[in-house]
Amino acid sequence: MNTQRIEQVDPRSLTVDTNVRTVAELGTDFIASIKEHGVLQPVTVHEKNGTLHVLMGQRRTLSAIEAECQTIPVYVVATPEEADRLATQVVENDQRQELTHADRAEAFHQLSLLGMTPTKIAKRTGAQKETVAQALKAKANTAAAASLGQGLTIEQAAKIAEFDGHEKIISHLTETALEEPAEFAHLAQRHLDQLAEDAAVEAAKAELVEAGKALATAEEMRFDGTAKAVTSLNRPDGEPATEEDATAYHVRVLYNGKIETTPVVQEWKAAGFADRWGNSGSGSRSGPMTEEQKAERKELISRNKDMDSAITVRHAWITNLLARKTAPKGYLHFVAKTMSAHSYELSRSIQEMAATFAGIKIGGFHPVTEHTAKVAARSEFAILALCFAAYEKHLDRTAWRNPTADTREYFAQLIAWGYTPSAVEKLITNEPTAE
Repeated sequence: MNTQRIEQVDPRSLTVDTNVRTVAELGTDFIASIKEHGVLQPVTVHEKNGTLHVLMGQRRTLSAIEAECQTIPVYVVATPEEADRLATQVVENDQRQELTHADRAEAFHQLSLLGMTPTKIAKRTGAQKETVAQALKAKANTAAAASLGQGLTIEQAAKIAEFDGHEKIISHLTETALEEPAEFAHLAQRHLDQLAEDAAVEAAKAELVEAGKALATAEEMRFDGTAKAVTSLNRPDGEPATEEDATAYHVRVLYNGKIETTPVVQEWKAAGFADRWGNSGSGSRSGPMTEEQKAERKELISRNKDMDSAITVRHAWITNLLARKTAPKGYLHFVAKTMSAHSYELSRSIQEMAATFAGIKIGGFHPVTEHTAKVAARSEFAILALCFAAYEKHLDRTAWRNPTADTREYFAQLIAWGYTPSAVEKLITNEPTAE
């Protein structure tokens, strides 16, 4: 047969090859329209081994069969290379009915198997390079690939891939992605931070064990436990105990999130040591905490950790905002308010953070200053980065406890620009209750 021609053919005679769209959602309205009006836009096909194969128009072909059309128009073209065929289908399907995230990821995966780099895939399909990279990352991981089939986005699935082997976390994140997608990014970061903290604690313990040191358990370190820090003890001769007297070490995470390794004496009473402060327990002069105090402390620590994770997510969001082609609506008013209220902070040590937000590569103490002296383009993003840094520099893990009106106003602006706050950040946005 000759190519580059239009024919009328029986849709049942067409072969529908593997398509980037794994599920062709025909829809009753679409089928009814074709039954009444026929296929108005020719289906693009190519000849292979004497048979016409559908290149673009899977839905139209299947719907025409469903509508019992006797013939449909087809546009016969030259047989494309496999990579060209898949890339063309991605673009064509997106222009008609957007592909599912699972379909898009599978298409990118197939193109990568054909030797195309993420950069080339992005260029040929019109996708963002980061999206292609995330899709390939997800497809390379069994759990992440499965989550795409469950309805997660490419971005969410790529994040799932970071939790390989942690089935409970993956299940929790998948459920959150489907039921409360706005919470997904914050929850994922919280889990990542907790895993990192756990790994750091285990690494500290392993280092001690490798050095031949014994480890004291949390049970031994309780208020009425059998082990006590050497800083709270006196030797049998009355002199203050030192690390040389330690029989073990206790590893714990402090209130500020840092990991502390404390030398302790186990069975200190039996060894003749005395509490330096005259207490029979752990050395705390106020005695053990009540259950209510324990619950309050647990909640405080949990919210501080939630805030740590939220800061990571928020900073990533700000960085992405400043990578856009145009500045957010109303940014000049935001800049004006920031400059008038935070002129001191704008002139202080925030340039490193601002440079990170804006993607400025120049180092030194004043990277934004040096950058703007050399580059005139996108100056609005440089000043926005400085304004964001002026606020963020002072928003630490305790910011949720006593937020100021200024902080609430800042978060209101972020939310207006599309930021989704975490549960702990919502405590900042809440208006203070009247006394």
